[in-house]
Amino acid sequence: ESHLYKNSIREEFCDIQLIPLENNNDTPMGIMENMQVCDNGFYIINRQEKYPLFYYKHDGSFGAKIGEKGHSKAEYTNIWNFSANTAGDTVAVLDYNYVRLYDSNGTFINAYDFKDTQYWQGFLYTDKGFFLSTSNRCLNSVLTQYTHDFRTEHPIIEGQVNMIRDIPSSWQNLIRRDGQNICYYDFYTATFYIFDTNNMKKSKSFTLHSPNGLAESKIRNMDVSSQDFDHLISYVFEDNIIWGKFNYGGVGYNLKLDVKTGTCQLKRFSDLGYGFQCSHNGWYYQAFEPAQLMMLINSDKQAPWPIWTLLEEALEPYKDKMNESDNYYIMRMRKKNSN
Repeated sequence: ESHLYKNSIREEFCDIQLIPLENNNDTPMGIMENMQVCDNGFYIINRQEKYPLFYYKHDGSFGAKIGEKGHSKAEYTNIWNFSANTAGDTVAVLDYNYVRLYDSNGTFINAYDFKDTQYWQGFLYTDKGFFLSTSNRCLNSVLTQYTHDFRTEHPIIEGQVNMIRDIPSSWQNLIRRDGQNICYYDFYTATFYIFDTNNMKKSKSFTLHSPNGLAESKIRNMDVSSQDFDHLISYVFEDNIIWGKFNYGGVGYNLKLDVKTGTCQLKRFSDLGYGFQCSHNGWYYQAFEPAQLMMLINSDKQAPWPIWTLLEEALEPYKDKMNESDNYYIMRMRKKNSN
């Protein structure tokens, strides 16, 4: 393991901040499952019975509930995934066989139906249309681009290999965006595909290799879980770098892949690691329940957890104010020397 070395997130990131989300009767904490940051704020799936999707402004103040569950055209039966445009003034909800659009006030705009929705997992809304992806290898395409009105579909990566396998539940976001570039991660070939949305023929690919890597040749006729293999746990795509967490030999490592140079590093992390939930405009985001942060605040400072040294300054203003009934706290940080 000489090439696997420890690192601290402080070596590469700075300006660590905490943003408390407003908590009132309209915004119960619930269970946060997914988050996206846009120019105008946060969109968060916070599993509640009738209003799972919320919009918050950048200062953490409540913005709006987005739609609600029901059976009318303006309502969704379930949220498989969601994606907002870069500005954040429109958010799209991926339902069972529909995509429904809402504005940031929660007002319904339109709905489109299209085939095979139940198979899609990754979901990205851009000014070039919608990109949808899946780990279901039996479909004609595992990555497809749709026009804004879903009248035309453009298969990008073929997928027919007569194989269906479940992927870890955290793998809702198989597609990420960094400016005009998007990244799709093919879970079963452990390959990142980078596309320029202004020229989809301009692409790069990077495959992760490990002694116990997940590959189609290994699992095609085996009744095994993908968790039994070395696999990517999560990732974001920002600053031309893929930042992720990788399970290697049952141990979690930071993964840093520079898509410009093609260099890739695995590092044992000694604090938070690259487990970011999302990124936007050079900022990287992660969410914490108040109980998690209170445990850090109340821990023995003589033998602090590694993460305490990372968050100590950001936590200082909240040390005597935080309680377990608070809403989530959003941590954000910037990469050093990033414009």
